[in-house]
Amino acid sequence: MSQLEYDCRKDVERWLSMFCKVQQAVATGMGIVAARESVAKANGIPVSTFNRKWFDWQDHGWEKLINRAKWPVHREAGLPPAFRDFVQSMYFAHQRGQTGREVHRKVVAQWRKWRAGDVTMQILDTTAHRSRRCTRDCQRDGARRISPGSSRASSA
Repeated sequence: MSQLEYDCRKDVERWLSMFCKVQQAVATGMGIVAARESVAKANGIPVSTFNRKWFDWQDHGWEKLINRAKWPVHREAGLPPAFRDFVQSMYFAHQRGQTGREVHRKVVAQWRKWRAGDVTMQILDTTAHRSRRCTRDCQRDGARRISPGSSRASSA
């Protein structure tokens, strides 16, 4: 918890101190529900919000108390931005279907062709380390990219 930003840490500590007050009230003989309600009302927090945070803390620990709207997680793991751009361009070309099934089918088919040895089906340009986004013509040709020297991709 010491690695958190100051404001984030103070927010988590505030929640933990309120939970400590609930536990103290229960230790004196007050019921758990009444204790949660009284601490929530004393701090000006809706009871439903307090209960949600209480059970998150009980089930997952203090890390679940971090407000990710104020302090988002910056994760470097995941898909490369170039690949995400490529798939997003495919979604823009297939806006009728809301499930993404057609985009998934085309991306997997293109990957399988590349894996089988067809270097023209490569999604990311690894030599330039940048995305090769599909243009309208290549999307019409089944997710093939237009090669730099030609006006249209060759049809398979």
